[in-house]
Amino acid sequence: MNFEEMIISTVMQSVKRQISTADFVKIDYQDRVKLPAYFLEKAFSLVDQESLLKKLAERLENELVNKLVNSIAQEMATDIKQVLSVKERREAVRSVVRDNIDTLTKL
Repeated sequence: MNFEEMIISTVMQSVKRQISTADFVKIDYQDRVKLPAYFLEKAFSLVDQESLLKKLAERLENELVNKLVNSIAQEMATDIKQVLSVKERREAVRSVVRDNIDTLTKL
């Protein structure tokens, strides 16, 4: 039995089992077909590694930016809560906002 026949046979068995159990999405781990080493080596050799590294770097940059922004926002929220937890400071901030509401709403 060659590789293609093994895949077709495995898929057919998996589909039969899924239909009989009404589980149409899940493919069981034991039903997987191990890819031959030569196939994986050929696939890997066809990958443009420079392009892959560029895309990886872009994604890492985006992830880092999101984490940094979220961390800074969380720290600022904590600082603001701490400042506003004192009644006198809270009233002082409200006073400044009331005095400058027109300017603040035009930003």
